[in-house]
Amino acid sequence: MLEFIGKLLKTTEKKDSSPKKVKEESAESVQAVPARQETTISYGCREDKIKRFYRIIEDFKQGDERLLPSVYTYLTFDEVRVAATAAEAIAWYMKKLDYSEVCRLDDWFRQFTSMEWSVDWTKVSPKSIKTMTKEDYLWVLRLGTFHPSGFFREKCLRELKEDKESVPFIILRLNDWVMQVRSAAEEACGEITDITASEVITYILYLEKVKRGGRARNSAVSDLESKIRRAPAASTNIIDKSFVSSYDEKNRRTIYRFLANGKLLDKEKINNLISWEKNGQLQAILMTLLIQNYDVSVEELDNYIKHKSASVKYKALEQKYKLVRNYWDGLESLLFSRSGAIRAYVRFILRNHTSIEPCACYAERLNTEDKKICIQGIGECGAREDAEPLKQYLEDSDEGIVKVTLHAIGSLLREDGAEIYWRFLQDTREVAARQAYREIAAYDVRFGAGKIYNLLKNTESKLLKEKLSLMLLKEPVWEALPYILMLYSCEDEAVKKIIHPFDGRISTYSTMTSEHAEWIKSIMTDEKYKIPKDLQDKILFSMKYSIK
Repeated sequence: MLEFIGKLLKTTEKKDSSPKKVKEESAESVQAVPARQETTISYGCREDKIKRFYRIIEDFKQGDERLLPSVYTYLTFDEVRVAATAAEAIAWYMKKLDYSEVCRLDDWFRQFTSMEWSVDWTKVSPKSIKTMTKEDYLWVLRLGTFHPSGFFREKCLRELKEDKESVPFIILRLNDWVMQVRSAAEEACGEITDITASEVITYILYLEKVKRGGRARNSAVSDLESKIRRAPAASTNIIDKSFVSSYDEKNRRTIYRFLANGKLLDKEKINNLISWEKNGQLQAILMTLLIQNYDVSVEELDNYIKHKSASVKYKALEQKYKLVRNYWDGLESLLFSRSGAIRAYVRFILRNHTSIEPCACYAERLNTEDKKICIQGIGECGAREDAEPLKQYLEDSDEGIVKVTLHAIGSLLREDGAEIYWRFLQDTREVAARQAYREIAAYDVRFGAGKIYNLLKNTESKLLKEKLSLMLLKEPVWEALPYILMLYSCEDEAVKKIIHPFDGRISTYSTMTSEHAEWIKSIMTDEKYKIPKDLQDKILFSMKYSIK
């Protein structure tokens, strides 16, 4: 590139741009195009403009995609090599984009700059753009379908309607905000034929974006949907095991729904996808699509209930209950599922159709290999009095057991478990300490600013300092303020990152005694606490209305 720029600058310095030489250059290195009308602006000093252009190109190829609109504008430059180099750079950029990146470009490219301050695009013919290759030309037109000028977008669309690889860009314009552009896109989509397997997948994704946009005519969308579904490739084996790793979760969801709703995925294929999928939400979607589109017997559902995926089990369990509307033998064994959703659904069925008491089932098996699940189950469906038998498991050597026990006790006792949470907040095991803090936060437990401050000053634990700082900020504002101010000079990063954002904004509806106010003032005037002057002023302003 640098060698090419050097040659170009030497050529420019000679100012040899006779019509004869330009014509010869076009014939040898640029595709044949009709003569252009006068559509470009006066570019001032040509040498400076060309130098600036190549600086833009270098920065653009170094990764500054914000320069893409500027590069596009140079397509109208009346120097052949400049326009062709701009086209080559655009093609280089566009060829790298995947579906998500193309959609993002569609959203931002026309908004980044009007691109019309220097060029009247209504008079620019796409055929007048000079490029080195036909491929570069097509990429220029594809990006042109995102152009801010509706006149130019329409021209690019009409140029592209015979190009099969440009169909995704044409589909996107079904959602264009200009009626004439939408009409041109509809006309081009009407001529789509011979859709291949890979095109089926691609068209589905782009059509989904158009549907979310809300501007496309329903008839245009449904016509294209029907065309995709009728394509011979759509009913063939277009999805295999590699599909799951080739597309992201959002795109797989879209494709599954489109194909399943058109019954282009048979039961066997959906079964395979359920086994190939690793994403629980998508497995649940596939199960839902299977149930909605095909008859699934109770016996088949029993096999799904044994599936290793909790998402598949839950959907099968839910569907079986819809069919039988009653209890069935062995259902209570699912009380001990690792999935909380499954446990909850089973308890719902048992309470509606049997006298089986789920909490008693959990209590009976507390000392078995299902101990952790039983503790969770009691927390989910037990009463306050069920918390007492669980306290012994707070002393378990397995920190995982301690964690679920804290959560179960929290569910049963809520704020009344404050002393338990306070104790385990100071536990040296991080898992236990974090869970204790979750219970404190969940039930808005308050311990008093002084108690929190004293523990904070005496602990060396970074985690505990962080959690105590957060707890201090939740205490009543005037009660906590002296301690917040005394921590303002703290150099500990775990404390600073939480305390320093405090900006003194205090509700004037809360009150304090004059003695408390004097204490706050003495802290603010003590230089060792390093309270910023603007913070002091805000606090003093609020104090005027808060002393009772």
